[in-house]
Amino acid sequence: MSATITISDKLARDIADVAARYGMSEEQVVRESLAALRSELEVADQLDALYSKRATAMERLGN
Repeated sequence: MSATITISDKLARDIADVAARYGMSEEQVVRESLAALRSELEVADQLDALYSKRATAMERLGN
């Protein structure tokens, strides 16, 4: 799969700096950053689902 995105010059410099610091390609930095973001979003979705189930259970107990 291939995609093209437009980013700011500052973000491009930051990505290049991180890539140079860790000996990675700029593409690797972007891929790993997106993977980390996706992981964080999954955790938030899981927590939301748990709290929703808990609230539903508490409502049933209250009725």
